[in-house]
Amino acid sequence: MTILITGGAGYIGSHTVEYFQEQNEDVIVVDNLQSGHEKSIQVDYLHKIDIRDKDALDKVFKTNNIKAVIHFAANSLVGESME
Repeated sequence: MTILITGGAGYIGSHTVEYFQEQNEDVIVVDNLQSGHEKSIQVDYLHKIDIRDKDALDKVFKTNNIKAVIHFAANSLVGESME
């Protein structure tokens, strides 16, 4: 099964990526790396895009056979979230 994890380079997301890889699942990560760290994950498919970029996100879905989405992408500060 292919799983898309948004915010997969963040603390919680990276641990979730690791868990599903240990279960031999295919993992795709979408993260704009605003607060996540590319070095914290080892994936074949890291899309460095913002989830608010509808066209880029549509392309990820159209080019992959995604069966599940786990959503961790967020701004951790209220001010950033309101922009």
